[in-house]
Amino acid sequence: ANQEGSAAYISEGNQYHMKDLLYGLMLNSGNDAAVAIAEHVAGSEESFAELMNEKAAALGMSATVYKNPTGMTAEGAATTARDAVRIAQAFNEIDFLTSISDAVQYEMPATNKSPARIIYNRNALAARVSESGYFDSRVTGLNAGSTTEAGYYAASAVGSETLHYLIVVLGAEEREGKNLAYTFTSRLATYALDRFGYVEVIKTSGAVCEVPVKLSSAADYVTLVPASSLTLYLPLSTDVSTELTLSYRLERETLEAPVEAGEVVGVYSVS
Repeated sequence: ANQEGSAAYISEGNQYHMKDLLYGLMLNSGNDAAVAIAEHVAGSEESFAELMNEKAAALGMSATVYKNPTGMTAEGAATTARDAVRIAQAFNEIDFLTSISDAVQYEMPATNKSPARIIYNRNALAARVSESGYFDSRVTGLNAGSTTEAGYYAASAVGSETLHYLIVVLGAEEREGKNLAYTFTSRLATYALDRFGYVEVIKTSGAVCEVPVKLSSAADYVTLVPASSLTLYLPLSTDVSTELTLSYRLERETLEAPVEAGEVVGVYSVS
């Protein structure tokens, strides 16, 4: 297919497996692979774009209109950063696809007409073999690219052991020789991973209050503790003791012996 934009060099008359076309599509940003897939699945680019719009609507991408399978500029085509996050989330939930988008390279098998060859990941955030300086080990693939009209973009999955984010940058430019879609993605990743996290705000070891016990010869009161801990996603700078309000509401002001461990006598809340 002779297509505008980047290509995976898919040639007419060659026989490809769908897996190989997907690698050509995602690693090489191959618009020719996109067209080959579209024509195979739906018969034409136009029919495939209709399927794309149906899927976009199902994902709640209300501001998105697709006109072709390549993403090249077309009259009436539109999307937003919010919609780009929605499709990135749907993509990121499919392990087979994310493993492709995060691959460093792939050996395209020999076809009936062409020898085997190696293709490399063009997404500089995920391409470990790139010398661009953009590689970020926290990024696990997804997609990056550009058009003259829309500028540079990057959609990335970023993660640590406990936190996972989706970052989308649209409409970026090149400044002082730097692709800002890549540099802003890494800055946002650093901001999110360094400043936010899971904070334990209620501990099971912490005493809430004491409640009097009637008819007991062993103790005049029992100490209430939380039934379970509570961990919230918060700025890591949060001072739990001053910035959060911990409160409780008792169902009974006194208890009668015997009191069993694990007995629920109230509600503990945080706001």
